[in-house]
Amino acid sequence: MLPLKVSSSATLFARVTANLEEEHMYAIGHCRGDTNSTTCKNCISQALRDVQMVCSLRMQAIIHYDLCSLRISSEKIHFDRNDMVHLIVMRSDKSYIKIQQEFDKAVILLITAVASKASNLSTKFATGQEMFLVDNYKYTIFGLA
Repeated sequence: MLPLKVSSSATLFARVTANLEEEHMYAIGHCRGDTNSTTCKNCISQALRDVQMVCSLRMQAIIHYDLCSLRISSEKIHFDRNDMVHLIVMRSDKSYIKIQQEFDKAVILLITAVASKASNLSTKFATGQEMFLVDNYKYTIFGLA
């Protein structure tokens, strides 16, 4: 049901709720805006198969492929600004902190810009990039929404 709903949607995005015995399962599927309907349907179908095989005992799962994304959960899926960025600093040496701080700022700018751009397009698909400079070295990060 989800692969067909996503691939036939003008925005290549859909939500479904399935009743499984006494529980509900919620799913969200999304394909990149530059994919066609057949490729989208195949990608979401594969993601569903992979989630069932790899994550069968979990209550929720998120899977991302190059062309599509799938999120399933036993709880209703809500979008929260706090879900957008979860950054964990893995190193504690002082030289890394400056890069991490600049990276964090660039990620926030990138996510905000790409999400805004995607929300204003009929395909709900956008890409972007953000550059930042640390110690005369230029870094570029890329985003997709």
